[in-house]
Amino acid sequence: MTTLMSSLARHFSRDDSKWAIVPECDGKHGHPIVISREMIEAFLRADESSTARDVEHANQEHIEYVAVQDRNVIANINTPEDYQALVH
Repeated sequence: MTTLMSSLARHFSRDDSKWAIVPECDGKHGHPIVISREMIEAFLRADESSTARDVEHANQEHIEYVAVQDRNVIANINTPEDYQALVH
């Protein structure tokens, strides 16, 4: 994970026009994301019925997707069982 975070941080620091850096694996967007103050403000200004995906799509020109080989970035871990399956 450290290498992934370092890579995302490097991408983030290279371009001041980017509000978010999002890892992408197998064509799917994942986590963790690195976001700027501008992106946080976009989330805060969004309509209360908006989702994070809505805000992301409305600000595409400020987001960079970085291809990674780590499938863990697209894993859904919503339950203790999901976590156990991931660590084994």
